Amino acid sequence: MRRPRIKNSKLLATLVLLFQTVNTGVTPLIAHAEEMEYPQEVTIEYDANNIYSTSGSYNNGQSFNTHTAPIYANYNGKKQPVFCIEPEVDIIDPINPGYEKNPLPDMPDRAKLVSILWKKVGQDPDTQAVAQKIIWQAANGYTIHTMSRPDGSTVDIPSIEAKINKVVQDYQKKPSFDGTTTKLNLGKSTVLTDTNQLNLSEFDKVVENTANIDYHVNGNQLTLSTNEQSKSGVLTLEKSEGKGTPVAYKKAGVQFRTCC
Repeated sequence: MRRPRIKNSKLLATLVLLFQTVNTGVTPLIAHAEEMEYPQEVTIEYDANNIYSTSGSYNNGQSFNTHTAPIYANYNGKKQPVFCIEPEVDIIDPINPGYEKNPLPDMPDRAKLVSILWKKVGQDPDTQAVAQKIIWQAANGYTIHTMSRPDGSTVDIPSIEAKINKVVQDYQKKPSFDGTTTKLNLGKSTVLTDTNQLNLSEFDKVVENTANIDYHVNGNQLTLSTNEQSKSGVLTLEKSEGKGTPVAYKKAGVQFRTCC
């Protein structure tokens, strides 16, 4: 009896490549949910000497003037930036203990992504304030037209907002070969080059590898190799950054805060 063999030393079936970014279920916490436990209670703080003055309009066109400040959650010796998602409710004091963990209310994915990715642009108060502006616009329909620092100087909203938007857009991009089908030769490696010029190492989590293939990334290149257990199947990778369970903090009568 002849021993079965694979014709032309090729896999009999194909490999489907899928890449994902996290567009839903994104946590506003910068740290991954797997890395830390959300505290049940935090103290919300802001610097009373670092208040920004803003002017803008509601989604119905009515104008308003308000103030905002970089806000932080203090817990377990840590201080993390947070963003408000109920801008009409005031925070009375610079130090406010007793904010308790709550499920995150419905809000657009864009607002969630900004709450995570804004730090890639900068961790200064201006960048945090503009990130708050974007979150208000996405989640509440508020548009901030002008913003000034405590000394009266003007914040360059368009420049900072453009940088944050680019970070979010880059995060959501997928490789040019996403969703493609590739035939692999036994004992040989196949190199796929992403023409979108993404850093493929950011897709660092294996969702599934039913093809049982070996792979590694180098910049914008993905190298695929077969082994004795390889078969027809799917390789799906995703970005782990931003993956987790949404959470918010609320104190009776005061604003919801998303902890970042």
